[in-house]
Amino acid sequence: MLVSGTRGRPVVHQSGCCSWTLNDSANAADVKSFKAVFDNLVRTHGLTRVAIRARTSRGKFGASGVTFKMEGLIQLSDVEVTLIPSKTISTAWEKAGASLPDGLRRNQEDAYRTAWMMLVDCDD
Repeated sequence: MLVSGTRGRPVVHQSGCCSWTLNDSANAADVKSFKAVFDNLVRTHGLTRVAIRARTSRGKFGASGVTFKMEGLIQLSDVEVTLIPSKTISTAWEKAGASLPDGLRRNQEDAYRTAWMMLVDCDD
């Protein structure tokens, strides 16, 4: 999801891209392909910053090793990457009384909140 603007006026951009996955994290060609797709997205849309909702490594909601590898590949790109804890996002979201824009799919909601939080941090 591509979001720009400011805290009070975030804008969701239809990137025309779809989600992509790291099919086999043990396969070098798949890892390189994932990084190439992300780097192309960065170039195509002129991105300078990326926000990632930080994942916990333990417990019931612990992330898999593949997602950490994906985060690492994104961090190796030529953009500023910020990892934001879920609790930080939810606390700020509730405090601001923010709401989701119409038309988001359920799987885009966390991405939107994460991007919104990055915009909040930049506005302050």
